[in-house]
Amino acid sequence: MLVIASASLDLLIGDPTWAPHPVQLMGKLINLVRPQVEVWAKNKQWALTIGGIFLTSIVVLISGFSGWIIERIAFKQQLLASYIGWIILIVAMASTIA
Repeated sequence: MLVIASASLDLLIGDPTWAPHPVQLMGKLINLVRPQVEVWAKNKQWALTIGGIFLTSIVVLISGFSGWIIERIAFKQQLLASYIGWIILIVAMASTIA
């Protein structure tokens, strides 16, 4: 039900122009960390692989933690019988649809 509501909201209004898309934020993080990984790796294939695994892990962990925090905030203390919590989750999920 949440996925259908989120997809419908995304289809109706799309992404707001005032807020960056989560994928843009991930790209900025990657662009910030990647040069440091490349300097550390010094064109060694094994080091580039380890750096890529590290960078992927960082992006996935931050993304997962962000989603978990949004969910915790949305349902903290049964926020208005969780109606506002559901709305927060639907809007957050709609913003992640590419």
